[in-house]
Amino acid sequence: MIISSLLCQSKVQQNSKKLRCLLLLLMIQYVCIACMQKPDLPPYPSDAYQAKLILRIDDQIIEDLTDQTMNTDQSMDQSMDQSMDQSMDQSMDQLIDQSLTQDQMSSMMEALQINWIDVPMGNFQMGSHTAGEFASPIHLVRIRSPFQIMQTEVTVRQYQLCVQAGVCTVPLSGEEACNWRKQDRTEHPVNCLDFNQARTFAKWVGGDLPSEAQWEYVATALGEHQYPWGDMPTVDCMYAHYSGCAPQSKPVCTTQGISTLGICDLLGNVSEWVLDSFYENYQLGPFNEAPICMDESCDQDSRPKIHRGGSWLSPIEEITATARFSAPYDHQYYGIIGFRVVKAIN
Repeated sequence: MIISSLLCQSKVQQNSKKLRCLLLLLMIQYVCIACMQKPDLPPYPSDAYQAKLILRIDDQIIEDLTDQTMNTDQSMDQSMDQSMDQSMDQSMDQLIDQSLTQDQMSSMMEALQINWIDVPMGNFQMGSHTAGEFASPIHLVRIRSPFQIMQTEVTVRQYQLCVQAGVCTVPLSGEEACNWRKQDRTEHPVNCLDFNQARTFAKWVGGDLPSEAQWEYVATALGEHQYPWGDMPTVDCMYAHYSGCAPQSKPVCTTQGISTLGICDLLGNVSEWVLDSFYENYQLGPFNEAPICMDESCDQDSRPKIHRGGSWLSPIEEITATARFSAPYDHQYYGIIGFRVVKAIN
């Protein structure tokens, strides 16, 4: 016993051998007790008996370790559950804190500072012989109800309020042409956003994107002129912002190209999403103010969408009230497309 204890003491500092030393001590104690009580047992445990004893002790150690591990896992699970519950409670509290009261919503709508322009009902000839085959044939369109249209393209500042309200999602911002998160461009038109993002904002302010017929009706001064401001002067950088005028968009309503109704930037700056899906010509219409889509609401239509008016990147030949352009409905790139909103007159 003394020798065994000395052996253990000499190795106790070696953590990797401590367990084996303890096992050896236990086996020797067991043999001594057996020698005193059971003289028929051999003076030293057989190899088979040692193996069984070690297995029993190892099993007990494993069982103890397993119990400890399970207790630790249970404790960790409880801690994780508590943490998740606390996190979810905090998230819910944050959502509640972020929810807008009716007064806050009214204040936010006032902060948008949208100037609505009334547009009367009327008839006009839509299309052109000079704007390419996409803009033909020229045909009669009846605008059967008056409506209102935003005086300006939606700005970064206005769109940011919708994002802050938790309704709109952020546009792209990584490209230099994208106006989002550029400190000096809050009054530039918001761009680098897709059709659905634009439409979400439009519905948030109680309107929608214009149909292609509504847009051209306004851009041709109710069908009476070649340009929004009249037939003369022709397009130049004082009246529209297009390729060669500046390397990016400009703040809204900073050119002289204001329409006869008082609407800014219908030509140039950014092209504007409209509701209609792209078809190669006007054989299917439109024949009234309703958009041409595969479904009545234009929500389930995955065809490319129309945008109108041309942009800061467009050549001067494309800066017309009748030219048509298309892009995938989820297109966000290049910074050339923005939008404005129309709504019904109650």
